[in-house]
Amino acid sequence: MSDEEKDELQAVLDRIKEKISTNPLQPDPTPQEVEAWRQQQRAQRWLDEGRDMGIPTRLIDASFTAGRETEVLNRARVYAQEEYQHGRCLMLMGPTGVGKTYAAVAAMRAIKSPSRFWYFPALCGALLDQDRRAKTLQEVKDIPFVVLDDFGAEYLKVGGLLDAFIDEIIWHRESEEQSMILTTNLLPDQLRERLSDRIVDRLNSQWGALFVVPGESLRERG
Repeated sequence: MSDEEKDELQAVLDRIKEKISTNPLQPDPTPQEVEAWRQQQRAQRWLDEGRDMGIPTRLIDASFTAGRETEVLNRARVYAQEEYQHGRCLMLMGPTGVGKTYAAVAAMRAIKSPSRFWYFPALCGALLDQDRRAKTLQEVKDIPFVVLDDFGAEYLKVGGLLDAFIDEIIWHRESEEQSMILTTNLLPDQLRERLSDRIVDRLNSQWGALFVVPGESLRERG
């Protein structure tokens, strides 16, 4: 048990003892009751951290220890354990429902670093909003680890405003060797139809790695 856990447990016991002292008819808490309280507190911290990182509620429990075993989870695990440390980018590609976003969020949870999740169309909306643009652009460029979900869902007109912003973000993160995971429903040959050649080339460079997720939609299995 770490010092932090010991301090937390002692604080729990002190509060319980204080409560009991005001009502001598209450029995001492059992070790099981104390452990249940601690687990509840851990679960609440987990939820709060997920919300702070922008993780969607439906994925708030995503992790590598949730009992799932898929190729995309294994690929994301390798990334979190090895490639992340070298400032690499990973793009998970494949149709809706094959577990790309779940795997990306599991990697976020495993990586002990300030992180932020963005749904790509929502990010584009923020970048087009003059009131939110500067703060959003700075945040997505500078946070140590980011996930951009459904990348390429918004069409980026070559030479347009969004194209310039996204190119700036990708260029900055590549130049600074900042890690990120992108998920997309597009396949490699479709990327150039939605994104500029500059952006695609950066993602397919030594900095980036593409992984096409095999298999059918997990959502359709019920």
